[in-house]
Amino acid sequence: MNTSRLLRWKSLVGWSAFAATLYVAFRIIEIDKLLAATKEATATTLALIVASFVLMRIAQAYALKTSLSISQNRISSFGALDLIGTKGLFNLGMSGAGVLAQGARAKEEFGIPYRNFAAAALTETLSMIFVLGALLTALATFGAIEAWRATAIALGSGAALAPILLLSIWHYYPKLTRNYIPFINRHNAPLGTGENVAIKLATLATLQLVFILTRVARFGLIALTLDASIPSSQIVTALVIGDFATLVPLTPGGVGIRELTIGAIGNSFGTADILLAAAIIDRLVSVALNTAHGAVTVSTRGLMNYFADRGSR
Repeated sequence: MNTSRLLRWKSLVGWSAFAATLYVAFRIIEIDKLLAATKEATATTLALIVASFVLMRIAQAYALKTSLSISQNRISSFGALDLIGTKGLFNLGMSGAGVLAQGARAKEEFGIPYRNFAAAALTETLSMIFVLGALLTALATFGAIEAWRATAIALGSGAALAPILLLSIWHYYPKLTRNYIPFINRHNAPLGTGENVAIKLATLATLQLVFILTRVARFGLIALTLDASIPSSQIVTALVIGDFATLVPLTPGGVGIRELTIGAIGNSFGTADILLAAAIIDRLVSVALNTAHGAVTVSTRGLMNYFADRGSR
């Protein structure tokens, strides 16, 4: 299957999942109540939502910068922000071409080979799996998940340990994987050959945690605006499991799948209407902010060039 056909199928799945989300939402959400709640949003709430997006973008940029340094590639912070904005914009419209556009721009503007960028992206993904697995295990261990606690602990622990095992194998035994993963070979493994790999991986995991917490903050602000009585443990659990469900990129940005998963988790808590509504609003906010950021980064100037020119004056 060629790339264009894969993207068409991914787009179709994305639109289908989004349509299913809206169908479920209209069945269980009281629209009048939802509209009344959204009108109560204050300027402070909106400012905090935008601030959480900015912090999330900064965490993403430094995570990308760190993963690229692991595979022996350097990029500025503003350059990393440009690449993050490019991915977000090209995932809009549910085309699913965000990573491809990001890789192409990394190659064209920053001279980063496709193999190195793919290796860095894979390292980022494995780091995210580790952090989400650890969070899911912690939530289950400390009582945020009661109904299927043992299953959550087993799933979370397995997800947290798997990346450690895989990264260790790729780093110390590259011959075992170079014939199975096309963009990995002896001289270009995800962990590269640089020093302080463990420190960089710990930094990457910390940045991924910050990224998740900023998403929790944004989602939580929206959910609490709709219903101030909803427990924070439900908000965190629903978002973590929702992000967990989108690790396999079946749809662009996990659209539809993330919202339906959050709604399903909310149903187990008895708050499906609030959490699903919050997830849909959160998606719309994300689209708006991604559009604004992406429009700047794919312009002829871009953030990196803009600030470089200002600094040279």
